[in-house]
Formats: sequence, C-alpha cells, structure tokens
Amino acid sequence: MFEEVNLGLINLFSQRMKKTFNTSVVSSEVSYKSLNVVNHNSIYKKLITLTTLHTLNYSDNKRNQWNAGFVVEEVTRRLFMD
Repeated sequence: MFEEVNLGLINLFSQRMKKTFNTSVVSSEVSYKSLNVVNHNSIYKKLITLTTLHTLNYSDNKRNQWNAGFVVEEVTRRLFMD
C-alpha cells in the first residue's frame, strides 16, 4: 500500500507542476520522504488521527528546486493538506 500512495502522490505532484508551472517532471527523478504524525486537537480530545507527511523534491535540468508537501490521513488515505 505504501508504494501505491507513493506513486499516487508523485503523479499528483507531476500533474500539478505541469498545470501550474508548465514544468514536466520525470517521475523517476522525484525524491520522496514520509513521516508518520499523530494529530490531536486539545479542544476535541476524542479526535486523534494518524496522518503521514509526505515531502517530494525535484530538481529540473535548469537546476531549479521544486518541493511539495502532502498530509494524508492513514485510514482513509484522504488528502488533508497540500
């Protein structure tokens, strides 16, 4: 399942880069890291959610650095924030 999320986010990143910046991204050249995070709100103490922060980095042939972050809820795989 990790690989599915990884590939899905890389594809999403690639699509957004093309649409927003007209920059084509070579998927195999995107670096990827993830970190599990427990998100709990002190006001809603019953709400505790396991999320994962995914960071993607890409350098194009012009030496531009592109970075993106996505927060995904682990149970539903819903995108919380990007």
